[in-house]
Amino acid sequence: MDVMDIADLANETVELPEHLTQTTSDVRRRVRALKKLQLESIKIQAEFYAKVHELEAEFSKVTAELGAKRAAVVNGQHEPTAEESSAPLLHVLEKEELSELEREWDNNNPSNGETGIPDFWLNVFKGSSSFADMIQEHDEPVLKHLVDLTYSVEVQPQAFTLTFKFAPNNGFFTNTEITKRYETSTAVDEKEPFEYQGPYWVSIEGTQIDWLPGKDVTKDKDGETQESVFNFFKVTGKRDDSLPETALAELEIDYDIAQTIRDEIITRAVLYYTGEAIDGESDYDDFDDEEDSDDDCEDGCCGTIEEMDE
Repeated sequence: MDVMDIADLANETVELPEHLTQTTSDVRRRVRALKKLQLESIKIQAEFYAKVHELEAEFSKVTAELGAKRAAVVNGQHEPTAEESSAPLLHVLEKEELSELEREWDNNNPSNGETGIPDFWLNVFKGSSSFADMIQEHDEPVLKHLVDLTYSVEVQPQAFTLTFKFAPNNGFFTNTEITKRYETSTAVDEKEPFEYQGPYWVSIEGTQIDWLPGKDVTKDKDGETQESVFNFFKVTGKRDDSLPETALAELEIDYDIAQTIRDEIITRAVLYYTGEAIDGESDYDDFDDEEDSDDDCEDGCCGTIEEMDE
């Protein structure tokens, strides 16, 4: 193989910058030294992310206590005192403007003795631009029964679990808790160390939902798969080099969704409820559009990796 063939092969692998092709052997030796320093930097990054995960596990227990207090208010188990409810309803408005708005709302919505905060989590998700379009009309009656949403963090193995808690006897399924567990890793892949970008998922597991007859919102009246936010629980799999690109892409998006739920939706729920939280535009719908045209998948999420490989 001559020099030109080697250059062509290199360009097929990565687009070589012109300045690199014009370097002397001395310059390239120094660049290789920088690459070795980069490996040391990557090692430090991995150690940093491992420590961050340990801190997340520690502080998740503290935030869980606040989450329990929030759930008690949302579900009508605790009526806040004047002191406990002294924060402004909308921090983006002046006090006078807010008072005027609330007077108008009081006139239109007289107190009816209702406890808690009705449809709290449904409106939290609808308040997120990342999730609003994922929720179908047939999902809403089910999400009205979502009473709490929590997460927990494990250190060994590194993992986090999202737990969706539903009212018993909700009329849709027998589960009172539906979970999604993500085993993760902060380790550097020795085969491709320069590709390291921080924590990544290793495996994804989801609870099987025990739908009552005729109540499965992930199926249409003919029993065919339809779009539903509850397809989220069907996306499971393990990281494997043999995974089809489509399956890997879906799992990567699923992991992104889970991180958004953990880091944004759960921790800032009240701000999504009031409409004050702003998140970025979601790429999830773009993926769904690609799936719609994929001959191997039906509308919505594809399901387990095993199902996608069949």
